Amino acid sequence: SDNLVLLFVFMGLGIVSVLAAIFYTVGKNAYGYRGFGDIFVFLFFGGLGVLGSCFLFTQSFQWLHLLPAVTVGAMSVAVLNLNNMRDVENDRLAQKNTVVVKMGIVNAKKYHLVLLIGALSMQSVFVLLSTKSYWAWLFILVAPLIFINAKKAWQAKESKDFDPLLKPLAIATLLFCLLAGIGQNL
Repeated sequence: SDNLVLLFVFMGLGIVSVLAAIFYTVGKNAYGYRGFGDIFVFLFFGGLGVLGSCFLFTQSFQWLHLLPAVTVGAMSVAVLNLNNMRDVENDRLAQKNTVVVKMGIVNAKKYHLVLLIGALSMQSVFVLLSTKSYWAWLFILVAPLIFINAKKAWQAKESKDFDPLLKPLAIATLLFCLLAGIGQNL
């Protein structure tokens, strides 16, 4: 009976996730173009993705898992922010009011730094509070890639300067998450 309830809860969350992905850019009221994309990416990639996965594996909720949820959410939003910094001029012309359009490129660069440093910090706090194993620090191997990305984003002068930074940050995010997960299980 409890398993059936969980099945329906997670099926419902899956449907909501698919709908959220669709309505990010579809329709006159696409929330991604009204400045809500960052919030939804943070909630779905960080909160739902991490906390949902943890719950599926452990059958319990632990407050400590909010830290890696914030980490993954912040890294995912950093990728989105970089994309929106690249597209800021076109988005402004098309009246797509992303967070970057609303805050401006200078503040978006500061926001980018906060997201990346915040992600590294939250994962570090999680490791300090949750484990005694040195392996849990494997994610730090990706820190140089993250800092290089942050520096290049900060130095970018034109929208096109952000484009070559997107793929490396997405890959660094994947590596960061993989190493964090592997490190927690060694």
